[in-house]
Amino acid sequence: MAATFIDACIAGALVGSAYIDARSRRLPNALAVCICLLCALHALSSRGMGQLVVNIACATGTSAAILLTELAWRRYRRAIGIGMGDIKLLFALMLRSPLLGAASFTAGLICLAIAALITRQRTLPLIPFIAPVYLVMLMA
Repeated sequence: MAATFIDACIAGALVGSAYIDARSRRLPNALAVCICLLCALHALSSRGMGQLVVNIACATGTSAAILLTELAWRRYRRAIGIGMGDIKLLFALMLRSPLLGAASFTAGLICLAIAALITRQRTLPLIPFIAPVYLVMLMA
């Protein structure tokens, strides 16, 4: 029961983050921290401290790898690829479930690429693609 309520709160925060990212291309730190806390609370309440520690390790490793890749991309290509808010959201979602977080991030990137090809735009915000994919995967 508590996990369902936490998931509903995560869903609401994701909808808000998608809206903010679509409008301003950013994820406020306060909202990112809120999503992190909700996802960590879900992992802790449903699977215990041991699983939360594993999830933190997975989220940290994956986010660090993407962050380093993004920093190298920015240095050598002199262009922005993935935004820092997208990486913050990936970290937060992986706290709840590393597989679900990584899968929704990857599927969101694929959806973004398809949308960019269709609309012929060079840049689009990523969170509006990650959030619905995550919510659909969460309900499945």
